Amino acid sequence: MTKENVSRFEETLKKKNCFQFQEYCQRNNVYSLLSQINNTTKNGEVAPFKTLNSTFADMFSDVLDFYKQLDYGLYEKLIMTIDSDKTVFKHSEPKEKGGVNFAGTHGDWREIVLNPENTINGKVVMTHEFSHALSQRIQEMKRPKEDCIGEIESKFIEYVYYDYLSKNGELSEDEYKNFVNMHNNTLKSEATYILQENDVLNILKQIGPFDEKSFEKFDDIAKHDERYARNYGPIMRNLEKLSNFENENAKASYYYRYVVGELVGRTLFSEYKEEFEKTGETKETIGKFKKFLDTGADINLEQAAKTLLGENYMQKISKEFGIDLPKTK
Repeated sequence: MTKENVSRFEETLKKKNCFQFQEYCQRNNVYSLLSQINNTTKNGEVAPFKTLNSTFADMFSDVLDFYKQLDYGLYEKLIMTIDSDKTVFKHSEPKEKGGVNFAGTHGDWREIVLNPENTINGKVVMTHEFSHALSQRIQEMKRPKEDCIGEIESKFIEYVYYDYLSKNGELSEDEYKNFVNMHNNTLKSEATYILQENDVLNILKQIGPFDEKSFEKFDDIAKHDERYARNYGPIMRNLEKLSNFENENAKASYYYRYVVGELVGRTLFSEYKEEFEKTGETKETIGKFKKFLDTGADINLEQAAKTLLGENYMQKISKEFGIDLPKTK
């Protein structure tokens, strides 16, 4: 490892705020939460999604119909956002494997990029990205600010969309189960990644100041220390990802926001279903969701959870996932 590589690796760790995020996790018992997720979440088989043979216009129209029936002005706001002079909307015709999909901000400009695969999951991804386009919080943010609540709206809206497709006869019971398995598998893999990054950072701390032999020392500890040896392969792969200067998203804090999104979003969806079963409406739940979308960039995780789930949000999430949720900030 050359001096240049050592300097570059240190710069990468600093840019990705790795040790700062580790401190956040330690203060808030996040690693304990992730260990519980790993122990309680079971992987399920995910079958390939069947091809739709749809055009982008077809998929776009279907997704807009979904937002239209949600009401609360979400459809009108989405159309205004897409048509705004401040929005760059890029898209391509759906393909077998799809491509990059994104919705966010660049300075004062909003950008929506859709390259969906030609499947039901392609429409789910479009629904996901449009939920970000509706978020006032994201519109106010100036990248690369960290946003641990940045996937709550998208995870909730995905589940609502599955429910919508099921009620319209567009999603079979097996296909619905396929999506649930995909969510569970992803949640488990994200928790695993964050835990392994913690191992990587602990080994780096054990090594001390970086020098030309740091990777050699790291390999020796990961291979022979009983705390890490059984996960030697994954830890080394995680180190390689973490040292990738070009990939901003190869970091635990990026995956953590998807974990948070799944925990809060799925719990809110359970309330959505319960409200519909009791009243035949979802007015209250969608109203809370709209209020959350309208919040600004300074809202934190606790405020977001209370807005969506109420003061007893921790008990609700714990019940939904069968875990003991530690208090976070």
